[in-house]
Amino acid sequence: MADTINARGIFWWADAKVPPTNFAPDEAIAGSLTITDDGRITIELDGVLPSPGGQFAIWDEPSPDRKIAGLLKAEHRYLLAVGVHSKGGVWSSNGISYDRFGAQFCLISDVMIPKQPKIRTVEFDLAGYEEWLRLGQVDRTKTSRNLTFKHRIKRKISYWHQTGYVVLERKLVANQHGYFGSRGTDLREIAKFRFTPRKSVGLDEAIRNYGLTHELMILLTGSEYQPDWPTVTLTTRQSCIAYFLKNRSEAKPPEWHESCIEFKDVENILGEIFFNWISLRSDLGPGAYLYLATRRGLHLYQEHKFINLMWGLESLHRTIDGEGKSIEIEDRISRILHDITDETDRKWLSKRTKFIGGTNLEDRLFGLFKSIPLEVDHRRLREFCKLCAKIRNDLSHHGHSNEAVDSGNSIQYLSVRSAIVSHLYHAILLHKIGLSNDVVKEWLTDRRGSSHFEWYLKKAGLKD
Repeated sequence: MADTINARGIFWWADAKVPPTNFAPDEAIAGSLTITDDGRITIELDGVLPSPGGQFAIWDEPSPDRKIAGLLKAEHRYLLAVGVHSKGGVWSSNGISYDRFGAQFCLISDVMIPKQPKIRTVEFDLAGYEEWLRLGQVDRTKTSRNLTFKHRIKRKISYWHQTGYVVLERKLVANQHGYFGSRGTDLREIAKFRFTPRKSVGLDEAIRNYGLTHELMILLTGSEYQPDWPTVTLTTRQSCIAYFLKNRSEAKPPEWHESCIEFKDVENILGEIFFNWISLRSDLGPGAYLYLATRRGLHLYQEHKFINLMWGLESLHRTIDGEGKSIEIEDRISRILHDITDETDRKWLSKRTKFIGGTNLEDRLFGLFKSIPLEVDHRRLREFCKLCAKIRNDLSHHGHSNEAVDSGNSIQYLSVRSAIVSHLYHAILLHKIGLSNDVVKEWLTDRRGSSHFEWYLKKAGLKD
C-alpha cells in the first residue's frame, strides 16, 4: 500500500500552549506521520507524550476530544490529527519508550491550525474529470518570431440554495519546468467544485459533504474513479487539505464516450441537481446508498451485489409508496382476530399477520421499473420482476438460485440480471434528482455505452 505522506516532524497534544516566541510547546516529541493512499493515518513518536495522569495513556476508540498537533520538518507545514486513538507503543524503564497513534482525520496547512476548526467551504478538485467536463484546449499560433496561446475560459457556474451555495469554477494554470520556465511551460484548464453550507460545519460534516459530491459524480459519470483529497477552508479563511479513511478505487478517470450523462445536459442545472441529491440522500436513506454500495470500486460476489440491489429497491419503494396494504385483506384479518376468544392466541396471530397483505417484491420492482423510459414490453418486464423476486427469495433462504444453477453458468446468469437491475436503479435515481426522461432515455438507448445494456436485455429475454 503506497504512502500519500511519509514525513518526519514534531508532535504535541493540541491543547498544549505554544509559547508566543516558539513554534511548538516544550513537551513536543519528534516522530513521523504516515498517511496511506486510502487514508490510514499513523503517528509514531520517538518518545512518549505526557498524559493527564502522568502515565502511558491508551485510548482504544477514536475520541473527538483527543487531538494531536504537529509541524512537519521538510515542508514546514502544520497538522492537526482528530479522533486520536492508541495503536500500541512501548513503556520501558531501561530502553526506548515510544507512542504510536492513529486518527480519524488529519488536516495539513501552511499555518498553525486551531484545535477546534470550523469549516466554511469544501472544495472538490475535478482533476480526472477533464474529458467529461470537455475542458477547453489552448489554441497555439506560431510565427517566425512569436508563439501565441489563446484560450477562452467558460463562465463560472454558481447556484444559491436555502442550505448553501455551490460553484463550479474553471481557470487556466501554467506549470513551469526549470528555472523561470527554461525547460518549458504547460498550460491547461482545470476545474473545481466548491460547496459552502449556510453555516460553518465541523470536520466530520465537511467530509460527509465531500462524500455526497463524490456520490453525485458517480451517478452523473457512471465512473467509480476516486478523486484526490478535498481542500477545506476554515472560517478564518485558512486552507487545509483533509485526509481520512476512504475506499480505494482503481477505476480510471471517466472518458467522455463512457459517461452515462454528458456534462452539457446538466451544466445549467448542476447546482439544482446537487441540492436535490443532498435532500434525496437524506430522505431515501438505504434506498439511495444501497445502490452506491455496489459502486465504490469494491469487488463483490454476484449474489451479494444482487441482494444489495434488491434490498435498496425494496427500501426505495417503501419510502416512496409505503407498505401499500390491501384494505380488503386488512379487514378480513381484523374479523378473524376479532373471532378469537383467547387473548394470548389473538396477540400471537396479530404479530404473525402484521405484514400480510403488503405489496410484494415483484409488484414493487414493476412499479419502479415501468416508470423508466425504456422500450421494453411490460409483460416481459413483469416476468423479469417476478424472476428477480424469486432469485432474491432463493438466495435469502436457500443460499443459491435454482434458475442460476440450472442455466449452466450461475455467475454469468446473476451477472446479467444484476447489470440490468443496476442500470434501472441508476436511471431511477437520475430521474429523482432532476434529470429529464429524454436525457435518461438517451443514456439507456442511444449513448455509445448503451450497446452493453442492450446486450444484457437480449440475454435476459427482455428484448428479441
